Amino acid sequence: MNKQEILAELAAKFEILGKVALNQLSVTDEQTLTEEGMKWYIAHVWEKQGKSLIGRNIHFYVRDEGEISEVAFYHQALPTETLQTTPVTIFRDIVLAEIEKKIAANVIVKGVIDSVNETAEYAIINAYKSEMSDVIIKRYFVYNDTAAKLQFTEIKE
Repeated sequence: MNKQEILAELAAKFEILGKVALNQLSVTDEQTLTEEGMKWYIAHVWEKQGKSLIGRNIHFYVRDEGEISEVAFYHQALPTETLQTTPVTIFRDIVLAEIEKKIAANVIVKGVIDSVNETAEYAIINAYKSEMSDVIIKRYFVYNDTAAKLQFTEIKE
């Protein structure tokens, strides 16, 4: 594989192949690589994950650049796409899912989160219940109990 093949591979693997430049090396490293006929490059690439772009640097070496014997190697390992991150479930999402279940079971007509504390994992919600021809608003303190089970406690004002 030569430099152009590495660049083509990176362009195919990643969303954007950005600037490719020689690595800024110490004098000792520069001398060692030059004696071995090597150059150390860094290619900046952008990887698309959902609605985000993640920038990374891919390092590679080229020996005998511009010669028939030119060969290129990735630094340490083949580049792979960034590990897919596991979506983080936040407490708000858990509460919203439970509200949807209560709506589907006709326990409430509508539920609205008034406030939420992600760190302490509690929320205040307004639940709208239909009784006869009236709609009644009840406020609930929602939290995880010691068994990590979601609890709804009515707030009496």
